[in-house]
Amino acid sequence: MHVGTFSREGTLTGAIEHLDELVELGVDMVEVMPLNAFNGEYGWGFDGVSWFAVHEPYGGPDAFQAFVDACHVRGLAVCLDVVYNHLGPSGNYLPEFGPYLSAADGPWGSGLNLDGEHSGEVRRYIIDNALRWFDEFHVDALRLDAVHALPTPRLCTCWSSWWWRWRRCRRTSGGRCR
Repeated sequence: MHVGTFSREGTLTGAIEHLDELVELGVDMVEVMPLNAFNGEYGWGFDGVSWFAVHEPYGGPDAFQAFVDACHVRGLAVCLDVVYNHLGPSGNYLPEFGPYLSAADGPWGSGLNLDGEHSGEVRRYIIDNALRWFDEFHVDALRLDAVHALPTPRLCTCWSSWWWRWRRCRRTSGGRCR
């Protein structure tokens, strides 16, 4: 679901008004296209640069939480599309803070340093972001965009680490992880 085009308002609040229609169609999971902040008001979301921010023109974090809650009340699961293989070209500030980018850009822009020197913290940044969507917004699943473009050896290590950390946290924290 593209938030900007799913309702006349182009917002998460506007999308809530159409959830019953999805239920009537027999839909049981809503896949939401990337919501992280990007330059401009509307876009596909695949050029995001602020991974921890929900795009404000769509309603921001409170609206996303309300959307997920509204889906769950109706028996709809929520799958969030996330992009961890590159950052968009506009507003990409991460290189100012550390070695987040690789030396080689990919077909979509600046690639991430997932397997080079100092890449451990870059992978941690991704893991923390994934945990945030589950813990703070209660999404049910993530769709990882273009995993074929990620360095394979470190990809498995990164997601395996995330999975075990998340699983251990869920068991010991009563379901809330951070």
